[in-house]
Amino acid sequence: MTRLKEPVILGCQLCVLKVIKDLDRKAEFLVVGEIPGFISLLSNAAEQNIDNITQSAATVSTIVEILFKVADLSQTISIDKPVMENFLKTVDIIVSDTAKGTWRDLNNGNTSGNTSIKLLQAIETYDPAAPLTRPTAVCVSFKPFNGRCHHHNPPSGPHPPRQ
Repeated sequence: MTRLKEPVILGCQLCVLKVIKDLDRKAEFLVVGEIPGFISLLSNAAEQNIDNITQSAATVSTIVEILFKVADLSQTISIDKPVMENFLKTVDIIVSDTAKGTWRDLNNGNTSGNTSIKLLQAIETYDPAAPLTRPTAVCVSFKPFNGRCHHHNPPSGPHPPRQ
């Protein structure tokens, strides 16, 4: 069984928690039917390791990559409420007030542009209730994103329904 709670490691911006590394590896081989259980594991790991996660730019970036992979894979299924809630709990942790310093470090390192855009894309892709059907700018007012916007220009024609 994956160990979910790890000791607090202060000041390790380049470290990725082992539990998150393990989940990232699992995400590489994830199949659609495993999404609910996987997202539950990710959410639990994030909740149990919030102090380490919010202090590590590498861990935040890895979680965004995981969310992006899962969101991409989830396009072929309907997402039920508990799975969506677990997805959003994880997002809430990585954009929480305690993560502001980490996002500031990401911004100063000029690497958060891709990370913040990827997070917005993952949320947009994963949320079946809010498909964007016209050109839209998704702006995040959360300070670490510095009011960045992700501009969405969908292909012409109606979106195929999620199954």
